[in-house]
Amino acid sequence: MSDLELISIMAVSLGVIVATVYYTLTLRNTNRTRQAELFMEIYDRYNDADMLERYMDVMDTEWKNAKEGYEKIINPRKYKSFWVVINFYEGIGVLVKEKLVNIRFVALLMAGTTRRFWEKLEPVVKKLREVRNYPRYASETEFLYNTLIKYMEQHHELKT
Repeated sequence: MSDLELISIMAVSLGVIVATVYYTLTLRNTNRTRQAELFMEIYDRYNDADMLERYMDVMDTEWKNAKEGYEKIINPRKYKSFWVVINFYEGIGVLVKEKLVNIRFVALLMAGTTRRFWEKLEPVVKKLREVRNYPRYASETEFLYNTLIKYMEQHHELKT
């Protein structure tokens, strides 16, 4: 094999390596951009006046225990607000679980409201699970909360 052939083979090999690295970096950057775009669509919904009204409708409802909370939440008017908000968090939970959205986005922009929502509603959700015999009810919201708390424990600067 001549030196020219060896240099040609090395040049082609180097080209393939460079192309592979470039493609990998481009794919990685594209994925991060898609995650950011997806999360900003979610964040737009989070800041929607209707969503805020429904969130406040649920959060302003007071109860002394899970049974009373359950009875108040299943009221048809309240349940509509609860349904909209819990499904919003369920969706985010799925996206975080499937690594389509980075938990850091949630931690940076909506940690406080996410945390307060689950901490208030957890006993009611557990009662709903029991009454409806549906152990996975709001499980993605619970996953989101647990993942968020764990992330914030590892990043003390984000604690709420």
